[in-house]
Amino acid sequence: MTRRQDRTQHEIDRIVARHDTRPESRRRLNDLKDTLAMLSGLEAKTPDDLDRYLGVIDQVIGGKQPFDRSQFKDANGPVTAETLYLNQKVSDLISNAEMEQSDYRRGGKPNVFFGQYKQYFGMKVDVFVFNTIVLIGSSLALLGLLHWILRRQLEVRRT
Repeated sequence: MTRRQDRTQHEIDRIVARHDTRPESRRRLNDLKDTLAMLSGLEAKTPDDLDRYLGVIDQVIGGKQPFDRSQFKDANGPVTAETLYLNQKVSDLISNAEMEQSDYRRGGKPNVFFGQYKQYFGMKVDVFVFNTIVLIGSSLALLGLLHWILRRQLEVRRT
């Protein structure tokens, strides 16, 4: 969905940047603008209808056919492209992260997902150092556990 919008916007920007005033370029520009507007609020009765409409839009974006609004006269219904193709949970996570970054009450802007430092028990710890300590510590603990298990098995066999 967003890839189609990006491709359409890229084509529009490319035509505008060329300052091409030929009638076919103006028609193509208007087709792309109409396509972008249609794509933003595309609805259908069923997911199959929506896929068919998206196929027509792909044809228009690819320049294989002109935009024809009559092909979308029945394009309304309960199924929207946004509900089918955009992951709402991921969108909510991104919105939450953006809100936390722009929170004016915080002193600095935190890197919500991949920070260089983390707070543990009130101490600021470098993530790389913490991860290294966890890896080495868990490796040593597992080696110690393996050593203890093997020694117990040897003691059982000796007696």
